[in-house]
Amino acid sequence: MRLSLGFSGATRCPFPGNRAHGSAEATKSGLTTWQPVGAFLTPTAIFAILLALHVVLPAQRVAGYERVTSSRYRLNGLAVFVCAIVIWWSELTLAPLGWLWLAKLRALDGAVALSAVITGWMVGRAPADHRSLLVQWIEGRSRNLQFRRDVDAKMFMYVFGGTFLALNAVSSAAYHYSQYGQAANVGLFLHTAMWVWFVADYFCFERGQLLTFDIIEERLGFKLIVACIAVYPCLYPIALWGTAGLARPDIDPSWEPLWLVSSAAVFLLGWVITHGANLQKYVFKRFPERPFLGSVRPVAITDGERSILCSGFWGAARHMNYTGEILEALVVRRRIILGKTDLSLQRASATFICHSTPRWRALVAVEQAVIAACSALSSPLRRPATLWRVVALSSHSALCSQLPCCGV
Repeated sequence: MRLSLGFSGATRCPFPGNRAHGSAEATKSGLTTWQPVGAFLTPTAIFAILLALHVVLPAQRVAGYERVTSSRYRLNGLAVFVCAIVIWWSELTLAPLGWLWLAKLRALDGAVALSAVITGWMVGRAPADHRSLLVQWIEGRSRNLQFRRDVDAKMFMYVFGGTFLALNAVSSAAYHYSQYGQAANVGLFLHTAMWVWFVADYFCFERGQLLTFDIIEERLGFKLIVACIAVYPCLYPIALWGTAGLARPDIDPSWEPLWLVSSAAVFLLGWVITHGANLQKYVFKRFPERPFLGSVRPVAITDGERSILCSGFWGAARHMNYTGEILEALVVRRRIILGKTDLSLQRASATFICHSTPRWRALVAVEQAVIAACSALSSPLRRPATLWRVVALSSHSALCSQLPCCGV
């Protein structure tokens, strides 16, 4: 591997005590003079490569949800995902494996900028309506936009978001290994594997996305586009921003196998619940009379037009799939990487000082603004106010606890 290409070990996440005062911001982030420009353009380059793969690679052509659309879609997300991982791992882009971790902040800036450009183009293509211009820009105008009659804008953005997320996770793990070698944190690699599994599972079941609210009702506006291009791929694996540059946590080696195995078991339990609930809903929507897994007969409440499934997973809870996602998130985002919740006094002080910088405050402000906008513009049934408060607090907590400086 050529992880050290153009970079040195000095690019590890620095603390105020060993920073050179007056150095350039690029130097603090581990990037040389021109590399911030490349980092900023990285999401655009990946977007172009994935779009080319999506168009060129063979695809399954399927119909959408017949009750609401006559559109047909070409699905090849899994092929695009595998090709992208192979291309990145082989360093065919000429970027080192750990580049996305080093470029993370500039890449996030570039992803948001790319989202704004794409939003302006997509919103401008559709006719205006009675809503204010700002609301139309944020929420969007058209619910569906296809090119060549089969390349769907929404489905491709999901392909981009999932693949870019996996690349960010793999790149962070590669950077961590390049710094610590055999002394690397095994929990971090398990964390990365969970994200790759999460994305691969989506692509294996890509057709199920065609029956979701996002495809049927969501409009193509900044809210959806920035979520797919910036928030989903860059901020979901945000724990890796602060931990890939940290040494292995001080855990009793005799407990480590139990800790890792139990964490993986809880994650897989969450995956079974989420995947099972989503698969049952998918089968019910396509084949309302078919028993799920051959034994769980569908039981539904209906008014003649709409039906509510209330058997199997959906008989246990209204959104059993969210229960599984919560279990997955608890394992992925908590102590599996840090290994312990207590930070050293030096690290805590470094985190406090770092969180006082203007760029840090701007990052938190932008993140909270997106949450507030989504909360205000989304349906109350889909985004209860209490849930958004929890998401806001959780997201802010993740930023404040899992990003110890890292050149922000």
